[in-house]
Amino acid sequence: METATIKNWWMPLVKGIILIILSILVFMHPGGAILGLALYIGIAFLFAGFVILFSAISFRKQIKGWGWRFAEGLVDILFGFILIYNPGLTAAVMSFMIGFWFMFYGITSLTDSFGQKDEGVSNWRVGLLWGILSIIFGFWVMFRPFAGAITIVTLMGAFFMIAGIFNVAFAFVLKGMKKEIEV
Repeated sequence: METATIKNWWMPLVKGIILIILSILVFMHPGGAILGLALYIGIAFLFAGFVILFSAISFRKQIKGWGWRFAEGLVDILFGFILIYNPGLTAAVMSFMIGFWFMFYGITSLTDSFGQKDEGVSNWRVGLLWGILSIIFGFWVMFRPFAGAITIVTLMGAFFMIAGIFNVAFAFVLKGMKKEIEV
């Protein structure tokens, strides 16, 4: 491990503490967390949509069913704009939008898996399974919006807490390594 990383052991400690505080804030203010999440998800959707759109156009001769990819990119871009420009409205309908997106993504995964099967890819069933699971999860989130929103916030808060604890623990491992180097 690099000496600079070990000498600056306190940096993951600070990051971990910030993540733990963020986790607590997410659990204390789930509505604000959903609004913030709507904005960041919107940016991610825009970016992903343009990448998918570009790849669909660039590789249209090599990808069977490239139109589905193209449509996926357009849907992602549309969702991105909606999420960014209407975060309050988005927070209210986020579960529906995310559920719809999972269903659409599941359908594209299904079509991709059948294309992989036709091309002789041996593990095409992974995409098939992922597509089916995505569609099921999408239906669940769409038709149980409150449970979907709670799930989203809970997972986000739990991830921040786990990442924070990991960073704090890692900082103390680095601090111990620093003491060994100094001896």
